[in-house]
Amino acid sequence: RGGLTPPGLQSIVSASHCQRCEAQCASACPENIIRLHDNEHELQGQPWLDFELGGCSYCGECNRACPNLKTPESPLPPLGKANIDENKCYTWSGIVCMSCVSVCPDSLFKFEYGKPSIALADCNGCGSCVKVCPASAISVIASQ
Repeated sequence: RGGLTPPGLQSIVSASHCQRCEAQCASACPENIIRLHDNEHELQGQPWLDFELGGCSYCGECNRACPNLKTPESPLPPLGKANIDENKCYTWSGIVCMSCVSVCPDSLFKFEYGKPSIALADCNGCGSCVKVCPASAISVIASQ
């Protein structure tokens, strides 16, 4: 298991500067979506976002709690972009579902010709849509 690194902490984790500080960032997260990679993962102890639990509010608490981050980024960088797997999405299979539309904090999901689409240019990859998708058809693809 694994996922995207919390916003603003990407540079620390990708540069292997994460001190694995006993999850100070995870404890600080009001959304309770930050997990640490387990012993069986090459990034053991480093933080990742579990969007199956909810979305990131971009509050910055993880940045403020990080002992290795001297100056938190402001504004926090986007995590990535939401992606719909058309092979899994109920609506693409003819079943009416609008779960993603109702939860997106920025109202970026639209229906065109009865199928969902995302205004990707404005998506920050918060992951709020992942948890609510009953078909597990939505994921967040990391920014490059």
